[in-house]
Amino acid sequence: MNSNVKIALAVAALIAGIAGVTVISNYTTVETPAGPGQTNVEPGQTPPTIEAVRSYGTTQVYYNPTSAFRIHRDFPGFFEVNDQEHSVTYWLQNINPVPVSVSAVSRSCNACTNVRLAVFPTVQRDTARDEVERAALGVAGSQVLPFAELDHRLRTYPAGDWKLLDFDHPEILQTIPAGGGEERPTWIALQLNFKVRQLGQKILDATLGFKTPEQTTTMTSKFGLGFMGVPRFEVVPATLDFKDIGESTPSKTEEILYLSATVPQDRLAPPRCTEPASEPFLKFTKPVALTQLELDALVAKRTRGDSHARITGGYRVLVTLHRKNPDPKPGIAPELDIGPLAKSFTVFGDTEIDNQAVQVKAVVTGLVALERDSALDLGPFPAREGTVKPFSLRSDRLDLELEVASELAEPKVLQITLDSPRNEEGRRYWALKVKIPANATTGELSSDSVVVLRVKGTGQLIRLPIKGRAFLR
Repeated sequence: MNSNVKIALAVAALIAGIAGVTVISNYTTVETPAGPGQTNVEPGQTPPTIEAVRSYGTTQVYYNPTSAFRIHRDFPGFFEVNDQEHSVTYWLQNINPVPVSVSAVSRSCNACTNVRLAVFPTVQRDTARDEVERAALGVAGSQVLPFAELDHRLRTYPAGDWKLLDFDHPEILQTIPAGGGEERPTWIALQLNFKVRQLGQKILDATLGFKTPEQTTTMTSKFGLGFMGVPRFEVVPATLDFKDIGESTPSKTEEILYLSATVPQDRLAPPRCTEPASEPFLKFTKPVALTQLELDALVAKRTRGDSHARITGGYRVLVTLHRKNPDPKPGIAPELDIGPLAKSFTVFGDTEIDNQAVQVKAVVTGLVALERDSALDLGPFPAREGTVKPFSLRSDRLDLELEVASELAEPKVLQITLDSPRNEEGRRYWALKVKIPANATTGELSSDSVVVLRVKGTGQLIRLPIKGRAFLR
């Protein structure tokens, strides 16, 4: 975690205390046992109180780039789903002349792995206060951490000196040394370590127990954390819809964006889009890096209410769908099939797990159309009796020859006949008849039900979706 984030976290602990400092242990009176008739307190004096550890309330970290608090703006908040362990730091202090024991009590889920403490005994309070930090605190006279000194010391803190707390072994105790009063407290950097194991928003918390030597009851405090699990990159949109591709439309172009919420632009490798050998109608431009202005605009567009977007880098790729094969070769269809189109291509990332499929949708129109009907709709019919319904097809090509591709029809129970064509008033017509035999099916026809015709000579297919419902009575 970078220094800015750590400093912001330190500020957050103090910000949480604006409404009033919460003491984890509450105030506990510590007295030396006295003999009969004796007292350790002078007449008129109040018994001393021990304040165990200041945590400034239940500390929570959530990513919110529009927040007035620096911690919420600066905390990364977006992490790739993998087995890497991440840390977020909270700051506590002990001002009292007695040590405090701390233990891991509970966690909300196994995503929180452990907690470790870095101790800085009796650090001199820094009286010079940065204006930004004072503005963030919003309270004149509030105690400010010696940020620069503590942050530097945390970054160089010896690995072997960390005090580990394990949630699987709550009996393990660590000790926070005694402090030296308000001006020379013992500061503790508390690091909550966690792993991101699933996509989407995750809120977890860890509860720690604190106790002074004189206490019989362990007091607890909860440390909360909210973050978002994200893939290394995402491709948007996941489906490209080119809508209608008519005979007068040689091609259409749409764009995809390749975005990352964790990798900066200068380290984000461009994606690789592979043109499937069996799909020569799709062509891709070279990826172009998005500018910072474009990235900022995307963040603003995708941020809604409390749902905050984060994009650190991205590329734009233009995808063109051609109606006719731009590079015709023997054995490959020269033109897209007529009817609904469903294809896909793969965007390749750094590793195989990062590869993402993008769906392509379109409706290829022209060549042949239904004369009076908007679709092949058999409507409701009794399953025991079956049904048969005629449809009329037309084309502007007077020499077009069609045949039924029965082997491609779905469902296989469809019985399809196509009468010989006739030419009238500059158009060509066919009578198409679709039959479902008695007791062949029940319920709604599936969404992929289709009647398929084939253009003689070229092999181009004409796919006509069909729907209907066979009911029992």
